[in-house]
Amino acid sequence: MISVEFDIDKLQEQMGAKRDQVPFAVGITIQNLSFATHKVIKKSVDRFDGGATPFTKNAFKVRYAKYSKRRLWNEVYIQANRPYLKTLMRGGTVKPRMSKFNGSGSAKTLVMPGKGQKTNKYGNLTKKFIANRKPERSGGSFVGPSNPNAKFFIGHPAGQKPNDKNFGMYRRTKRGLRMVVFLGKRKRQQKAIWKADKIAENYVRRRASTALRKSIDHALKTAR
Repeated sequence: MISVEFDIDKLQEQMGAKRDQVPFAVGITIQNLSFATHKVIKKSVDRFDGGATPFTKNAFKVRYAKYSKRRLWNEVYIQANRPYLKTLMRGGTVKPRMSKFNGSGSAKTLVMPGKGQKTNKYGNLTKKFIANRKPERSGGSFVGPSNPNAKFFIGHPAGQKPNDKNFGMYRRTKRGLRMVVFLGKRKRQQKAIWKADKIAENYVRRRASTALRKSIDHALKTAR
């Protein structure tokens, strides 16, 4: 996300006789800042409507080298299997990222709740929402309805001209058909709404000097 560097040579000049403690102090500072930044970033993604799912919150990890005077680095990163987070950061095109319609058939469109459809607290359909309802399909593909007795089907309502706006999973009710899942979008544009880099940068800028001073004090007190 961001890069932070400490001028070890300059710090060693300032420390004089205690110069050998500088790498140790810098190592502690880097460790503390990394894990604190990890916590701040994890909390920031929870501010969106409904909050972040546990899967999203667990996307952030800290990679660090075993401490030595020659290896002073840490990295706060997003796991590769959460590409949607980078889209929230940078903006871009959102395409279907799952291989199936929640466990039922190939996904070539985005899976979105129909108007008025109940979702979980994160604003999403529950896991395997479509598969658990066993929607009617014809010929192994989502082109229904061919069975008028099926409670759910995926396709276009009879009597309407097929188009992306009316493609989805429908439920038959006493009042007629109700779209419970909208499947008519093959992609959508996402604006950059999560400024993770800036959040991390601002936090480190505010805390780096204080963290380094505390680490130096600790290094000096524990020096042999």
